[in-house]
Amino acid sequence: MKAVMTDKTLHAAIRNYLKSLSGAYAKGDATEHTYRPALQTLLHAVLPGMNVTNEPKQIECGAPDFVLSHNNVPRGYIEAKDIDKNLDDAVFREQFSRYREQNVEELE
Repeated sequence: MKAVMTDKTLHAAIRNYLKSLSGAYAKGDATEHTYRPALQTLLHAVLPGMNVTNEPKQIECGAPDFVLSHNNVPRGYIEAKDIDKNLDDAVFREQFSRYREQNVEELE
């Protein structure tokens, strides 16, 4: 049976995530990797029962920052970027496209 997340629990998880990001950012020396533990904690909170692996082994389409899996079956890939990066930038489009295509192939 799936656990049901209440709005209160969701809001608390997001508040904790934003607080962690703010604290790391305020120090002035954070990189993309600095924020990953906070993202992993958030993902565990909002995706109960899902395994969240930071820096999984390389896959056919590249080396995603996270893999989401359930019962040892990959369900999705996440590519994290630094806070100040524009995710709509063309430099990221190809990379995101590869992971999206890999997600679709694995779910077929």
